[in-house]
Parts: sequence; structure tokens; C-alpha cells
Amino acid sequence: MRILQVTPYFGEHYGGTERYCFNLSRALADMGHEVHVYAARMKATSLRREKEAGLKIHRFPTPTTIWNINPLTVMLHRLVANEFDIVHAHSYLYFTSNQALLAKILRNSLRKKSRLILHLHGGLGIPPYLNLQPTKRVAKQVYDATVGKLMMRGADHILSACKSDALLAQQQFTIPNHKISIVYNAIDTQFFENSKKDGGHTKTPYLLFVGDLERWKGLRSLIRAIGILKERGLIFSLKIAGVGGLEEALRKMADGLDVQFLGAIPHAQIPALMRSAYAFVLPSYWEGIPTVGIEAMASKTPFIGTNVGGIPELISSGETGFLVPPDSPGEIASAVQLLEDQGLRNKIIMNATKLIHQKFTIENVTKHTLDVYQRVLHR
Repeated sequence: MRILQVTPYFGEHYGGTERYCFNLSRALADMGHEVHVYAARMKATSLRREKEAGLKIHRFPTPTTIWNINPLTVMLHRLVANEFDIVHAHSYLYFTSNQALLAKILRNSLRKKSRLILHLHGGLGIPPYLNLQPTKRVAKQVYDATVGKLMMRGADHILSACKSDALLAQQQFTIPNHKISIVYNAIDTQFFENSKKDGGHTKTPYLLFVGDLERWKGLRSLIRAIGILKERGLIFSLKIAGVGGLEEALRKMADGLDVQFLGAIPHAQIPALMRSAYAFVLPSYWEGIPTVGIEAMASKTPFIGTNVGGIPELISSGETGFLVPPDSPGEIASAVQLLEDQGLRNKIIMNATKLIHQKFTIENVTKHTLDVYQRVLHR
């Protein structure tokens, strides 16, 4: 099968969606499929074409980004010209995915059959924090009512990384049941299970965050939780791995607390950070199924996450981790305190490991994805 993955960014060193796309693409190539990847070329010095893990990676000019997130990558000409059995576009929000749909429409007008899979990785609906940013809120509403609706209805099939997003998409865009499937995010479990602890970690136990330093990640509540723990006589540090537009404001907020901003950490170093952490915390307002949370659970590190999006599909509170409401630093601090019970901690780690092996291995997810490809091809 000749398969094209369309993604705004690509590589295991990027975010959760990009690492998922990398792992899926590599697994498909290992099975003998011809896999191409179209992605943004963010720097003039970056290669236009690469070969990695059996993949053919093509990077396209990207003059700028919208809101530091959405790369305005120009790839339509190649999407129209080249022939693939399946085009698999990741996220309905990105300009890269918009071009994949437009290419399908143009190819069909030329009587060139094109089959498009659209993969949802969160981003549906209006998160509460956008009430404080009316311009972005209105932009999201207009996008969903126009381009978003076209994306959903124009795809041959839709994959969702979590049940909650699938349900929301069906309600918002009137998608029939037969057109949408759940395919969870997945990881290379051995990469995290076999990693060693960070040899340079200090005696002070630390909480870990990995992700974008942007408003939807809710980092302010995590920093406040460190202060609350300190007030309760419990000394924890916080390590924040990632970059983003809120970094300067977060640094000011963390003044006087033991908070370390690690910047952009190579993904190869993340497992050691995960394994050494007391807990991984994701205080988001808006998520699908967070790949980074799956990685923490595979690393045998307890996961504390907010009760939003697909996170409750990973965390059963007190069983596989702890769920807290968004913007609740006190409850984050209380969840950290509960992990002092070694018996409870061990139970959570054991249950989380079992869950990851049942649902979130790249082998299982690749098989499910191929099943969808075959169904779409034989319609």
C-alpha cells in the first residue's frame, strides 16, 4: 500500500501528535508499506527530503505560523500531483490538513480517485480559557462552522484519538456512526519501560511537566500547587520541559519556588526524566488523549491529570492515576500527597502498566489503523 501521512510537524522530538505519527509511520514501513510524510520545513537550513526508519519525508516551505501553532505550509501542488492509496491527515485544525482536503476535491474533479482519512487529536469545541480571549474564541467558532464542517464531511473516514472527541465531533458536525472510529494514540512501550533513571537527579523529589508552555496547558495551577505543598511542609521541585509563549510570565510566577525550566528537551532524554519523577502532572484545560501521559504511565510514573477531553479514558482516579478539575492547584497538591502511601502508589503503577499494554501499544494501534485503511479502500 502507498500511504501518505500529512502532519504540520514531524519527528519524535516534536509533540505528542507528531510522535504518534512518527511511530505509526515507522510501524507501517516496517510492515512493508511505502510510507511518505509531508510536513512543514520550519528552517531554511532544513533538508527538503529525508529518509528515516524506512520513511520518505518531504518538507515544504513555511513562510510563517498562525498564533505560533499552525504552520502555513505550502504543499497543495504535490498533494494534487502525486498518487497515494491513502492520504492520512492529522488534526482537522491545521492548514496542512485543509490542503489535503482541497487536493482531494481537485483530484476528484480530474477523475483521479483520492481517499482521505482525517485523524482528530483533540482541539474540538471551545475551551473555557478562550472566554478570556474573545478574538480567538470567535475565530474558532467561525472556523468550526465553515472550514471545520467541510473537513469533517469531506473526509472518507474519521479517526479519533479518544471517545470523548468522537462523541463531540458526531454531535457538532452530524457525523454518522459508520464514518468514525476510535484509534488511540500509541507509543513504543519498550523505549520507556527499559529506560534508566536520570543519573543527575537531586534528592528533592520532583514533579514533571512536558509540553507546550501555552495557556491551554494550565501550568499556572501546577506552579501554584508547588507553593501549596511548600505551605503544607512538603518540599517538591517542579521540572518543566518545553517552550512556548507563556514562558516569561511563568518564570515570573515561579520566582521564589523550586521550579526549573528545562527548555526543549530531546525526546531521547524524556524517558529518564519520566522514570525519575515523583509524578507527572498535566493540568490542561483542553486535551485529546495525551501521548505524554501514556509515556508517563509506561515509565511507571504516576499520572495526575485534569478531568478534560480523553484524559479520563487513561485515568481512573485512585486506580491508574488521579483526576483533578482544571485550575485546581489545591487538588493537585492533595493528589501528590496521596502518593506518599506506597501501597496506593504501587497499585496505580501496576494498573497503569496493564492498561498501556492492553490499549496503547503501537502494534495494536497500527493493526486497527490498517483495518480502517482496508475498509476505506474497498468501499
